[in-house]
Amino acid sequence: MTKEHFVQHFLSCFEKDFAEKKATEIQKQALQEMLVNVLREVIYSTSDFIKSRKKTERDQITFRCAYLFETLYFKDKNIILLFLNPSVETDGNDFAGNNFAELLSAVTNESVKRHFGKILTDVLKNNVLTFSENDYELLAETVASWAVAPRTRVAVQIWAFEILLLLREKVNISEETIGYLLEILSQDSSPAMKCRLRRWCVQK
Repeated sequence: MTKEHFVQHFLSCFEKDFAEKKATEIQKQALQEMLVNVLREVIYSTSDFIKSRKKTERDQITFRCAYLFETLYFKDKNIILLFLNPSVETDGNDFAGNNFAELLSAVTNESVKRHFGKILTDVLKNNVLTFSENDYELLAETVASWAVAPRTRVAVQIWAFEILLLLREKVNISEETIGYLLEILSQDSSPAMKCRLRRWCVQK
């Protein structure tokens, strides 16, 4: 299957059980690496084929790729190792980020942040990957920026703060920083956020 044909799947009408159906197809046809290729290309905007698409189409491709990647990750966590594989096709471009930490720092789509936030929480809780010290710091910087950015979705903020709590064992995050972030998140917070804030205050 060509990459162009593969991408067309993400531009068709959204159907019921989209992720489960497409994930099954990808597994049967062993297209996990192609999914990772496309996901990296839309996040880094390196492919002319992707850049030629309208922004709405690029956003749709990015979201659906991330949704599928999350679905596949929780079926087989080894898929995340494809981000560490330097042989993954790059369309002749030398990606600045050849690993998962750097990929996350390039994400701008809110829905994609939510999917990757859920994945990263599991990665850290279960030690699926071991990152370098620099990567742990990059992850902390990335999710901290997600947590406090204006108009960030509540689900993204929740995953971001959960990740920061997990990263405290790896990165020097002071109690003052945690307290400052809790204060920001408590401002005009939604009921879902208030519930999490009560739990986080106990963990803090």
